[in-house]
Amino acid sequence: MPHAFTGQPTEILILGSAHLNSTTPDAALLPTLERLKAWRPDLVGVEILAGEVVELYESQGGWLHELKHGGFPLARQLGPKARQLLGLTRAEAMRLAATQTQPKQKVLAYLAANEPWNALLHWSPEQELPAELGAAMQELSQHPSESVRLGVALAKALGHQKLCLFDDFPLPSMDEERWQAYMQGGEAPEFKAWLEAHPFMVHIEEAQQKSEQAGDYWVFLRDMNTPAAVAEHVDLEDGANLRLGMAGRAKQADWDARNLFMAGRVRVGLLDHLGGRVLIVVGHGHKGPMETALRALGPDVRLVDLAELDA
Repeated sequence: MPHAFTGQPTEILILGSAHLNSTTPDAALLPTLERLKAWRPDLVGVEILAGEVVELYESQGGWLHELKHGGFPLARQLGPKARQLLGLTRAEAMRLAATQTQPKQKVLAYLAANEPWNALLHWSPEQELPAELGAAMQELSQHPSESVRLGVALAKALGHQKLCLFDDFPLPSMDEERWQAYMQGGEAPEFKAWLEAHPFMVHIEEAQQKSEQAGDYWVFLRDMNTPAAVAEHVDLEDGANLRLGMAGRAKQADWDARNLFMAGRVRVGLLDHLGGRVLIVVGHGHKGPMETALRALGPDVRLVDLAELDA
């Protein structure tokens, strides 16, 4: 029997999105932003590395220094410059960001804490920042990703002070021989044929076409966030890896661990919003595994179906 707990459950909506680029016009995102804004989440999470994780990866070195995802390159570029300007460590800058009330100083503190996406919540073009920092924030504000155009845009519209940054890459490396075997297996004609014919690949192409014809990204989200579409994507990810032998099993371990770590970071992010509403914007493939993990990690959590926002 489930245990009783005090107060309302914490509602979490895992929004499985495509990785957006400039081909999706701003106008197509407006209905989605309006629906999400009407739901009024208390916290918005984006698939970006937290500042302390950036610091950890820098200290570990190796392949992590080549990481192109999770906002790592931008945080590494801007963090040292902002820390030098403020004369603070990353941890000191994070404490300052939590207490600072002046927007410009909050931006600088978050930059020094390796968190440009949180800095963007408080940035405006008229702020007089050092040239390189100002130019970088201007460029980030125009980035076409879902993290900026959905996550940051929504949090800013709702007046939030901070995002939940939950991305993670917990496994430090894969054996080079296995990695080469994995890549070669993915190029095999029989594997490509299986991949192209998989129901998820057919489904997502149809959903994208419908969304483009309607000029409304919500059409895509509503279709691809159904339990059936999520199950198809889980089957695709797991099936693709397990078809590629021991190298694929190593990649599956990496994928499973990453989703568990990401869900764990979301769970920690709930601490200041227990009984509230949390929106997590994530690449679609992560939605199913993260929901499974959060069900296990959160007995006081209720996962919200996207269809509820249409009710």
